[in-house]
Amino acid sequence: MTKFAHYNSEGVIVGFYDDALHRDIPEPFLEIEDNAHSDHVNGSKTLRVEEVDGEAQFFEYTPPPPPLEIIQAEAKRSVVGWINALTDQLTSKYSTIEIAGFVAKKIEAEKAAAGDPGPFPMLESEATLTGETVADLAAVVLAKDAAYEAITAAVTGLRRNTFTAIDAATSAPDVQAAIDAAKVSASAMAEAMGLIVPEALGA
Repeated sequence: MTKFAHYNSEGVIVGFYDDALHRDIPEPFLEIEDNAHSDHVNGSKTLRVEEVDGEAQFFEYTPPPPPLEIIQAEAKRSVVGWINALTDQLTSKYSTIEIAGFVAKKIEAEKAAAGDPGPFPMLESEATLTGETVADLAAVVLAKDAAYEAITAAVTGLRRNTFTAIDAATSAPDVQAAIDAAKVSASAMAEAMGLIVPEALGA
């Protein structure tokens, strides 16, 4: 059983054939060893074909790096992914309907804390079920909101600073340096908040 690589005019391999399975093998083709075939197929190496002194042979091809703007866009997606992974630790324990109603509940809580007599439909309904007073529940709601606002401000600052550094980068190493700096800040931030440090930021 012998394997062959069929390639185009640019030397790019476009298909593989086995003489035990295929009667017709399109030209041009070049016999390929099993190890080289496996390396190319599994992505550990990218092979191409070139002619040297009129003889076709394989060589390992290194693709050019992506354009800087693509690297920058990927880096920004990584930062946003990290922020989502961080804030998901705070929001994942709440249902969608609870999150949707939080702004309205906060408004009621602010009014209750300011001495407004009400009524407060959301707070009163929840307090009836939990056995809390409206005043105690309002305090809990406002404390949670303050904590979340502090986290929101922190991650927004991190994102803006990192995006600015990424936009200012003139090379791939510059982009990686911006990500590395963000990792340090992000890890310290997450630990200070008592949250698990996500693995989503950068490579």
